[in-house]
Amino acid sequence: MKRIFTGLAAIVLFIVDAHSSMLFAQTDSATGKIYFMGSPKGQILENYSVFMDSKHLCNLKGRHYFVFNASVGKHILAMQKDGNKSNEIAVNVEGDKSYYIQFSLHSRIDTFRSTYTYIGEQIAEDLANMILPSLKQDVSCVEKTNNLNSNQY
Repeated sequence: MKRIFTGLAAIVLFIVDAHSSMLFAQTDSATGKIYFMGSPKGQILENYSVFMDSKHLCNLKGRHYFVFNASVGKHILAMQKDGNKSNEIAVNVEGDKSYYIQFSLHSRIDTFRSTYTYIGEQIAEDLANMILPSLKQDVSCVEKTNNLNSNQY
């Protein structure tokens, strides 16, 4: 009788373990990683605000990056500094994929004044892998975004 009970208990534990592993696998694939990156050289953006779907995620420091786990689906990304907003970038996030967004400041000097444009663009993974080592991970952004519920985004 003990052997039957032990055998049944082992089978139940196996089924529960397999089921919970499937649930966690589904949860992990329900998000994609978005790397928000500053520019490694040239005009340095200091403490600019990063937005996703019109919601503030973080103030990112120049020459830094952070990673956000975003829910699957279409998201609109942008940055803003001193009331000037960058272009919007549409990203269709798929589970278990990574996306790399780089923000930079472009300046143009006319005869009478300088004008600045904030640009955001999605870059290829191989280019991001060359840039990321020259950037520092912004720990304050990581801590803040870890506290956010990525299902809100």
